[in-house]
Amino acid sequence: MLYCPLHLTFSKAHSESRVEKASQTLGHAMVRRILAFALFLMGARREDIARHLSMPLGTLFSLLTRIGRHGLPGMEDRRRRYSGFLPPQAREKPAIK
Repeated sequence: MLYCPLHLTFSKAHSESRVEKASQTLGHAMVRRILAFALFLMGARREDIARHLSMPLGTLFSLLTRIGRHGLPGMEDRRRRYSGFLPPQAREKPAIK
């Protein structure tokens, strides 16, 4: 089943302003990852997604694999120490004897 409705109308002006606002809040890289995943879900070819978003095809493949394995945290840059999606792990205080 094709999920990309063909009757949708797109506005370049609205798109640019919305992407700019989202980039200010989430960061440019995160917005690109979200768009890549959304286009993938809508049925776009992976090669076309990578070309449209100026993303190396291997990077897109890695992103889709990480999201498939780890869910939403797969969108993050895993080199960071803490996740913005997952709550911080509670540290256990050592028992005082």
